[in-house]
Amino acid sequence: MFDRYIEHELLDVCAAHGWGVVCFSPLAQGLLTGKYQPGKPIPAGSRATYQGQIKAMLTDANLAKVAKLTAMAENAGTDLASYALAWALRDARVTSLITGASKPSQLASNLKAETLTLSAEECAQIDELFGFKKFHRQVG
Repeated sequence: MFDRYIEHELLDVCAAHGWGVVCFSPLAQGLLTGKYQPGKPIPAGSRATYQGQIKAMLTDANLAKVAKLTAMAENAGTDLASYALAWALRDARVTSLITGASKPSQLASNLKAETLTLSAEECAQIDELFGFKKFHRQVG
């Protein structure tokens, strides 16, 4: 959700050639797991304690988006990570996701995403939240 550059051209090119797309880091280095919350300290031992890339993403603006997404996920009856992965899988051109799971509960959350479907309204709300403008036709 935070890095959608592939949606402008790459997905259409891949679809035109019959190629699937495997996305990496669909949980934005852990930002879309719910572990980083506005006004709360960075959890001890989390990736943000030792990786500058994720720590740089922990801005007030990004955490406000995470809070809104968390509410959307809860409204849909699921957790943020499953919701975010289901969003990434909404496009038939995305054939697989590379996720990391260090605990069985994380794997279960990842697998739950396969059973979720986001509505067109939810996807439009996410597009609006991230200021995303569609420049391609949707396939699938």
